Amino acid sequence: LNLIIFTLMSLSGVPLIHPEVKDILHWGGNSSYEVLSGEWWRLLTSLFIHIGLIHLLVNMYALFSMGRFLESVIGSYLFFVSYLVSGLISGIASFLFHQETMIVSAGASGAIAGIFGMGCVILFTIPMSIEERKKALLNCMYVLFANVMYAFKSHDLDHSAHLGGFACGILLGLVYYWIDRSGFALRKKSWPHLLSGSALAVTLLVVFATLFGRTPSDKQTFFQLLSKYFEHANNIDTRLPEIETEETFNFVCAEIEEIKNLLPQMVALNLTGDEELYRNDLTHYSELYVRRFHLMYLSDEIDLLRAVEIRKIDQELDALVKPEGIAD
Repeated sequence: LNLIIFTLMSLSGVPLIHPEVKDILHWGGNSSYEVLSGEWWRLLTSLFIHIGLIHLLVNMYALFSMGRFLESVIGSYLFFVSYLVSGLISGIASFLFHQETMIVSAGASGAIAGIFGMGCVILFTIPMSIEERKKALLNCMYVLFANVMYAFKSHDLDHSAHLGGFACGILLGLVYYWIDRSGFALRKKSWPHLLSGSALAVTLLVVFATLFGRTPSDKQTFFQLLSKYFEHANNIDTRLPEIETEETFNFVCAEIEEIKNLLPQMVALNLTGDEELYRNDLTHYSELYVRRFHLMYLSDEIDLLRAVEIRKIDQELDALVKPEGIAD
């Protein structure tokens, strides 16, 4: 499924090596703002989305290395459920750690960390020859080395998801070991289904308890509005050199109207600290910019008066984008 979705993403035009954040979000990446806005399904879909070819290859190698061993011990059904449960818990861990940010996370890493956690427990608890155990441990070391090397190359790994998934996997492994050794009067083919169903039920309960009734904070909403603001601002900067054409002029005017509509929403937010200062400066900057645009392209005022006011506005804009003001 990971390979199929990655192929579909590539065919749709998503870059193979360095996809943009908006592409990852569009295909189902995990973002605390979207999750709190009701899109809980992102906790699941993000497990099958990868941020580039290297990310996919590293994860698939890790999944194959430990997955084939674990699946041979616990069976395909319980293996798949363990993968999903670990992935969902890793998504919750990522959400809790990044809930005041606009970080978008994706990938099977959290679920695979869970498979490794469960595999490590089972590796040291089930009867096996010294040679088999040595081979399995050596394989784990290879995978660990590959992931460490990838971690050095990439500085934006979601370690909270990895830790959450790994802890979940260890817990699943301990539960598996306890049930397998406790002598329950259950047929061998029945209890894996009972464990799977119980694990899924508990996981869904954790997800529900974590997310129910929660909404994005004002800080998160501000970051979301800020993202839209800069999208419109970049559109204006890109098209402004062609302002002489009617089509471009109408486009820029429409983008400015979008920005004007965002400003009251920002002002209404209860922000503190740096976010409040940034919001205030950005609002003032935007109002000046809109006034300048009006003078340049829409005003009927006398040229001399326009020039004087434009120069005054330019001085205020320059003051705002200095280090003590907002970033340009």
